[in-house]
Amino acid sequence: MIKFLLKKFIKTWPGQWLVASLVALYIHLLHRTCTIHVQNKDVVDDLQKQNKPFILAIWHGRLIFMPYLFPKETVARTVISDHSDGRIVKFAAKIFGYKTIVGSSSKGGARAFKEMLDVLKQGESLFITPDGPKGPRGTLQAGAAEASRLTGAPLVAVSVSATPAKFFKSWDKFMLPKLKSDIYIHYHTPLSIAKTASETERDIFYQDCEDALNKVEKSADEAAGVEFNKTQNVHIQKAS
Repeated sequence: MIKFLLKKFIKTWPGQWLVASLVALYIHLLHRTCTIHVQNKDVVDDLQKQNKPFILAIWHGRLIFMPYLFPKETVARTVISDHSDGRIVKFAAKIFGYKTIVGSSSKGGARAFKEMLDVLKQGESLFITPDGPKGPRGTLQAGAAEASRLTGAPLVAVSVSATPAKFFKSWDKFMLPKLKSDIYIHYHTPLSIAKTASETERDIFYQDCEDALNKVEKSADEAAGVEFNKTQNVHIQKAS
């Protein structure tokens, strides 16, 4: 009964705000207590210095540290889905000062995609999880790559890993770093393609973007001593 009432409360506006506030507090504590190791962040710092908008893409299961992945001066919006979990992310992002674009491939996608293009053309950057909101995990949906092609905004793949951390059994294998952990943030070289690219060239670009996301996740995991066991479908942390 208590579980039922709790789930019902979380679907309400006050419940989502409460959860979002707790999430934001935890992210803030992570930033204050964890040792953060960053690789290749100069790629986004350089884009910021050029005042060039970009698309920061990360797999859904690694989005927990999102507020601290952009250079401080970057004006950016997050793209989130219109369901209860998405609204929690929306409220948490708002606490950190980020505006949001609401929509996904399953609901409000066309409107959200148009807003993404408008935002990029106005000089703002985007944060997006291209395998969200429901997966399949690690499979790129074309929206982020197409927004990059149509606006000229480069796509930068990023990933976060940590040790110690909790890996959930959700579809995205969501990772939650523990307080006082070591957090590893890895950025990939920016990717871009000409607006006039052929269909074949676009398909190659989509694959390059997906490969980049997998590459930085793997490199961040290796730095953290985390290994994904495909047979058991779980993440394993090596003993330190």
